[in-house]
Amino acid sequence: IISYLGLQNTPEPTVYSTALAATNTQLLPDNSSITLNASSSVSLIEENWDTERTLSLNGEAFFEVSPGSKFTVLTDLGNVSVLGTSFNVFVRENLLQVSTFSGKVKVEAGDRNVLLSKGDQLTFNAEIDDWTVSNFNKNQTATWRDGEFHFNSIPLEKVIEELERQFAIEIEVTSDMNQSIYSGFFSKTDLKEALQLVFTPMGMKFKVEGNKVNVY
Repeated sequence: IISYLGLQNTPEPTVYSTALAATNTQLLPDNSSITLNASSSVSLIEENWDTERTLSLNGEAFFEVSPGSKFTVLTDLGNVSVLGTSFNVFVRENLLQVSTFSGKVKVEAGDRNVLLSKGDQLTFNAEIDDWTVSNFNKNQTATWRDGEFHFNSIPLEKVIEELERQFAIEIEVTSDMNQSIYSGFFSKTDLKEALQLVFTPMGMKFKVEGNKVNVY
């Protein structure tokens, strides 16, 4: 006896992504919105959105969530869930950072979980297994949406990665960074000004040739 089983059609995920030096705001079926930072992507099943508001994020995004059923952001380092709020999620390599601008946000990673209120920021460094909740400055957080990037005691190599993403350039550092830590900011309005703001305080010089930058 031969039986034939009907195959259910699995909805294809919708993927929204941004290239280097680009940002994009996308409206979801429930009128929630996602603003993606450069070199970031989200994946979701729009057909099921009314019953399951779940998406996957790689990179950085700012979310403004319409009230309704639970809204969940899946990342490689932990999951973020809310009912209706605005928040920023950064997840790259071993670092997850969630900043709550309004409402409440629940973050779960392994056997840890925390409920964040407005003004709370969770930083999870998976490389050293450090899980910290602190307050953040709203005037210096998620300002990438306006083309400004603020850093407070951040490894210089992470700042260089952001410069590369925002200006679509390659930076080669020939001097020893010696685990240098940077505090300051740069804007996307002018490449050379941004490079000066980052490298001059660090006692470094740079040379720009096309889309390549040599730092020495």
